[in-house]
Amino acid sequence: MKVKDMFMKPINRDIQGVIKVGQDDEENIKQELEEYVVTRELQKHFRDFFSNYKKGIIGSTDKMGVWISGFFGSGKSHFLKILSYLLENKEVEGKKALDYFLEDEKIKDKKVIEDMKLACNTPTDAILFNIDSKSKSSGTKGKDTILNVFLRVFNEMQEFSTDPHLADLERQLTEEGLYEEFKVRYEKIHNLNWLENRHKFKFHKDKVVKTLVDINFMSEESARDWSRITTIPYEIDIEGFAHLVKEYLDNKGENHRIVFLVDEMGQYIGDNTDLMLNLQTITEELGIACGGRA
Repeated sequence: MKVKDMFMKPINRDIQGVIKVGQDDEENIKQELEEYVVTRELQKHFRDFFSNYKKGIIGSTDKMGVWISGFFGSGKSHFLKILSYLLENKEVEGKKALDYFLEDEKIKDKKVIEDMKLACNTPTDAILFNIDSKSKSSGTKGKDTILNVFLRVFNEMQEFSTDPHLADLERQLTEEGLYEEFKVRYEKIHNLNWLENRHKFKFHKDKVVKTLVDINFMSEESARDWSRITTIPYEIDIEGFAHLVKEYLDNKGENHRIVFLVDEMGQYIGDNTDLMLNLQTITEELGIACGGRA
């Protein structure tokens, strides 16, 4: 027998040297779930996380922010990704994320397992992202506020435009049951798929105005007024964002949850106290508005 044949898995398989948040193909996720090793130290972290996460499920709480700290290369991003799979209870090749943990007995404490089952069986949108890659600005100066990035990924999760003006339009059309009609009508009139072409909105404003009028959503005057507003920088405060999230959760059902899992937050903030305050206020306002559901 050769040494390589002594191992359970092929030793020449592709192994990711660095965990990247954007790697979300099913084969890669399966490998991560199968091969994730829950060390003695991680057993404690899973216990602490899920015992506290449970508080927002069985009751109301405004204490729902979690900061994952550790040295470079200590596994923070990997831990965050695994949490996202579990909270969403993602199905990978016909098996739920939690089942990968249960079948391999990765978690030893039965109480932790019960807390994990409670979390995994609660309908949840887990939004996992690298904040720097979702920010429109880079470098040490002029970085996007954390609020702007959160709003962008929140809209993106709902398959709305990453442009906040367009996302608000799509959200309102959805609420009034006209979004599907708008997309169909837009393609029929202009021979353009809305989702594939909305990023070119500034060149197609007249087309959008015509479609909005055609589906009786707005008068032409109102539609043109709205079109002009899209040239003005978008403004929303943190309280308004928290209200948007609460509205979304209320529409999804009383038991629904949403979790923002942000990679490289510490690196992004650095020593910028304004960004740290921005993050702190978002956490507080989501806690007040959503009571532990976000």
